[in-house]
Order: sequence, then C-alpha cells, then structure tokens
Amino acid sequence: MATPLVHSALSDNALDFRIVKLHPATDFSDTPRIDVEERPRASAPPYEALSYAWGTNDTGGFVLVSNRKVAVSETVETALRHLRLASAPRLLWIDQLCINQADDREKTHQVGQMHHVYAEAERAVVWLGPAVDETEYLFSAIRETAALIAREDLETLHKMYRPSYDDDAGRARIERISEAFEEFSARYYWSRLWIFQEFIVARHVAIVCGEHSIDASEFFNFFPVTFPSEKVPVMSSREGDISAEDAEQLRLRHDAAAAFSEASVELRGSIFIVFYTPTSDYVMTLVLQRSIWWNPDAPLDGPVDGDVLASRKRPLFEVMRMAQVPYSDLNFRGATDERDRIFAMLNLAADRDRFPEFPDYSMTAAQAYTVTAQRLLELGYHSLLAFNQFPKRMATLPSWVPDWSGSITEPMSFPISDYCADLVDDNIWCVSLPKDGVLKIDGFSIDIIQEVGSVWHSNWSADEIDHAAVAAFLDWLEAVYNRPQQGDPAQATLRASWLTLAFVRWSRCDGDDEMLVEWADHIRNAAAEEQEGDMTATSDETANGPCGNWLCYDMRIKTSRRPFLTAKGHIGFSVPQVQAGDELCGFSGTNIPHVLRGVGNGEYVFVGDAYVEEGMEGELFEEAGEEAKRSFLLI
Repeated sequence: MATPLVHSALSDNALDFRIVKLHPATDFSDTPRIDVEERPRASAPPYEALSYAWGTNDTGGFVLVSNRKVAVSETVETALRHLRLASAPRLLWIDQLCINQADDREKTHQVGQMHHVYAEAERAVVWLGPAVDETEYLFSAIRETAALIAREDLETLHKMYRPSYDDDAGRARIERISEAFEEFSARYYWSRLWIFQEFIVARHVAIVCGEHSIDASEFFNFFPVTFPSEKVPVMSSREGDISAEDAEQLRLRHDAAAAFSEASVELRGSIFIVFYTPTSDYVMTLVLQRSIWWNPDAPLDGPVDGDVLASRKRPLFEVMRMAQVPYSDLNFRGATDERDRIFAMLNLAADRDRFPEFPDYSMTAAQAYTVTAQRLLELGYHSLLAFNQFPKRMATLPSWVPDWSGSITEPMSFPISDYCADLVDDNIWCVSLPKDGVLKIDGFSIDIIQEVGSVWHSNWSADEIDHAAVAAFLDWLEAVYNRPQQGDPAQATLRASWLTLAFVRWSRCDGDDEMLVEWADHIRNAAAEEQEGDMTATSDETANGPCGNWLCYDMRIKTSRRPFLTAKGHIGFSVPQVQAGDELCGFSGTNIPHVLRGVGNGEYVFVGDAYVEEGMEGELFEEAGEEAKRSFLLI
C-alpha cells in the first residue's frame, strides 16, 4: 500500500530546497524510482522544473522511494514514466514531491520561492499529458510555420494558409491543423492558475505531450504575427539569465516576426483564424506575456509608471486580471488552493512589496481576498469593484470584495475604466475601512432604477449566436424608446440598435442610420427563422452588419447583462441582479457608474457596474451636482 511522502524539516537556510532524482529505466512499465535530496539553491546542480496540472481528485499514482511505495498523483506518475531517461538520472523539481504539503509553514516559505525555482532551472518542462494521434502532426506544422516566418517565405505561407477554393487538400490540411490545435489548447494544463508564473519566468520551456515535445520558442514566431506589428515584443534577454547566443536567436525571431507582420495583414489574419480556437486565447496570452517578461526593451500599451516600465512587471491587479479573467477564452482557471489565486501572482507583480503579509497559508481564502481588495482600492484601483460578480461562491465575503474563486468575466465597463477612468484623481478618490468588512467610499447619488428588462443571456457557443436573445434585448429597448418621454418614437428602432451595439463595443459602431436599422431587422428575422427551425441565419450573416466581424466576437462574450430605465429617463445596462429600486451611483475620482442597494442604517450592498447611454464620460456626475455628494458604507 502506498503511503504519503513524509519529509524531515528543511534546514534553517532560507534558500534550501529539495530536488527529485529520477532514476533511469528502459521498460515503460517499471514503476518510477526516485530519491529526494535537500540542496542549497545557490549551489544546486542543473535541474529542470516540472510544470503540470494538479487536479483536486488526481490520485492513485505511486513511485518508489528507497523501495518504498509513496503515493503521488496519477499525473505525476505518468509524467515521470515518460520523462525518465534510459541510462542516466534526471534531476527535477516537482512541487508535489519537493514541498511538504502538510506543513503550512514550509509551504508558505517554499511557495514564496517558486518564482526563483523556475527562473533558476535549466528549463521548465510543461507536461500536457499523453500524446494523441495528431500531436506529432501539430508540432511539425508549428515548427514548419515558425521556420517559414523566420525565413520570411510569404509565398509558401500563402499556399499553406490561403489555399484556393479548389485546393481540397490544402483546405483539409488547414482544418486538420486547426482541430489539432484546438485539442492542444483545450488540455487541462492550460486551465490551471499556477502555470501563469511557471510558464513565463523559466529561461527555457519545453512543452511535452507523451513522447513528443516542442520548444516554446517555436510559438514566438507565429503567435506574435496575430498582433499588430507595433505590439510584437522584442525577444531579448534579461542580463545574465540566458546566453548571448540564445538572446541573439530570440532577437532574430522577433525581427522576422515583425517583418512578416508588416508584410501581409491578410496572411497574418489567415494564420490567426487557423490557430484561434475557443480555448486558445489563454495560450496566446501566456506566450505574449512570456515574451514581454523576457524583453526589457519592448514598449507597453497604455500609461505605466517608471518602476513597472523598468522591471517589465505589472501591478498585481493587472497580473490577476490577465491570468484569471478571460475575455474571449471562457475557460475557468482552476486552483487547488483558492488562496493561490492571489499568492501565485505575487512574484510577477511590480507592487509586490505592497503585500508584505503574503503568502500566508494560515489565512483563509476569504481573508486573503479581503486584504487584497482593501489594499488595491487604497492604491486607487477603483475598477476592481467591477469584478464583483454574483452569485459568489464565498457567501461570507463583503459585497465589495471580488470572489476570485468564482468564474469572473471581463466587466462591461472595464475597457473604458482601463483606459480612462482608472486614471483616478488621488485628490478626490477616498476610501477607508471604519470597521472590519465595511468600506466607506465618497461619491454621488445619481438616480434610482425604475424598471428592468430581460437579461441579455444565452447559451451560445463560440461559433454560434443566439439571435433570439439579442432580439429580446432589442425589443425591450425599442419599447422603452417608443414612450413619449423618450422623444421621437420614429427613432426607437435606431436608438435601440445603436445602444445595443454601443454596449457591445463601446465606441466602435460607425454605421449609418439605415445600416443600423437593417442590422436590427436581420437580428429579428434570424431569430424568427431559427424559431421555425430554419438554421440558415448564420453568425456570418450577422457579422455583415455595420460594425463588422468584431460584433459577433463581442456579442458572444458580453452576455448576462440586464437593461434598465431610471426615474430620470436614463437607459443603461447592468448585471443580472439589478432590480427596481436600486440606486445608480458614482464614486468620486472616477467616471464609471455603479449600482448599489440600500439595506438600512445607511449601509449598502454593492450590486455591480453599469453602462449608461450618453453617460460614460462623466456627464452623469456633472448632472448630479454638488448636492448629490455623499459617503456610502458598503458591507
């Protein structure tokens, strides 16, 4: 019977850690044999760090330690069977075997060192699991594509990724690559949270599926081409972290990718379509963030302070958002320990020193989330409030504290707050905690929500649009706009169409009035046809509306929103939980409206952020006036 691996305590040297020695074997069926040795990090022999997905019910495996059966996860046992060499030992760092999981004190310390463990390893070995039939084919296609981009061989790339309509073999090849990459990017590994740090900071990364492997650097040649050329990072080295030869190779790859990106927008788009799947967005994000991490010279979009620019790190809030809040990839990022949704991000954060108490595994997850929210709000990250989404898995959390253990999606107001409202005025933004769990925040009482409509909600997939859901949304808006107090009823359809599209992608709808009305008619006709069983009304046709293909993309992800009408006649959208009687408020120093619900004694529950017609640039706050100023107590 297998027993848990029990370690003696590490020495008092804060930089000591353990390394697994994986003994060689020629027979795959042999049980993996290991030894676990304590070493000082400063004088450790070259080792590799295993990066893998550790699931909550991943049990049943075992290894031999000094001829004693020791229980491990089945994932680790399978990985060790594949990774062991035939004639020499292999040194690996594996968190499950190298950290005493039952000792919170050791775990707290060792988790704080994981950033260094991966950064100092010879390479990180990403274990995705056993291979499938198409693994070798996919890796070969990626290498071939990367090599062609490096050579700037546009002619061959055109033949590969833009085959003619009569080239059945070429089109079949594209479909085969796309399906294989979808399987690759849907692997359980990519849904785990800890990999964000592990994948990014390692000097080299090998991605392994069974007996097949590919160097992560191959991805740098073709993933960046899906971004505008000015966003292609310069792949250079951090001083002393990788060799001059490797740094030069990375720079050459960047130059080739940048040249390719400039050369053919259409070809770049064709490659993007092949490798873009419902689950690939996170893989692309990891590759891009890794390239940024390893490039001190690359420009960053948007305002950023000098310390962040110098270090390439982002503030903790930004790191958490990138790692845990999907935009188009709707996969939930899993963590075995919910506290790690904060702790796993710390060493990637530029403001790490603002959270000196972390990691602390004596805290509950709710305590860690509350401390984080308090600190981020004190630092001026008011848009954090928009990440409060309901229902929360942790019912004991204050309403103003985001529940990172739940499935959080990109808030509807975040693209706005990210680029303008988050430039908070420190002289006006004012928050404090008068007592535990209560947030005091200054702001304005703007309006009262009088009526709500049906939820913009559907179960559409990444490939199909639920036209009926959009039609119902339009119908409610048009009915409101038909009311005399809302102006000219003849403009009802136009205004409903405009507001729907403006909500989907704030300011990118540039169609004329006739096109907007035609788009609304198409939505309703498509919904009626689908209800009658005619499925010819496709998402592609919807994309031919006034705002182009981006419309379908955003319509799929900006679901679960409810329209509302206020007492003063404002129309907007908020979270599904919004109801009549809720208060539309604004907080001093920002220009994003929020919805609060009074619960008596001057206290409020935070309901969610809001989008209001013609009110996203501060007009609502100006309209409210000085007499509307007040302090809110959020519980």
